[in-house]
Amino acid sequence: MLAAFAAGCSYEAAVLPLVSNQDIDVEPKLVKRDVEGQSCVFRALGLIPTSRDMTPRVEDAMEDAMQGAKEGNVLTDVVLYSDITYTILYSKECLRVTGDLGTLQ
Repeated sequence: MLAAFAAGCSYEAAVLPLVSNQDIDVEPKLVKRDVEGQSCVFRALGLIPTSRDMTPRVEDAMEDAMQGAKEGNVLTDVVLYSDITYTILYSKECLRVTGDLGTLQ
């Protein structure tokens, strides 16, 4: 009986062209340390989307972290954060990335 009242969802959080959980023998040229970018969505009353996207996107946060640099096509030592704020009138959900910006030739 309880299952009739349950709901859930699934969405594609990111498409990452290259990810490794081990050290690899690729040494990008460091462009800038400690860059940060974010992708956020806002909802009125916690439910009604007021942003272009329904969910924050890792790709957008990565692009935000890399923008402003004339060179740089890779992030290293990346940490991904999920920041969520709820109030009575609105909610804000962000994905934030930090890392070092480098370039691979």
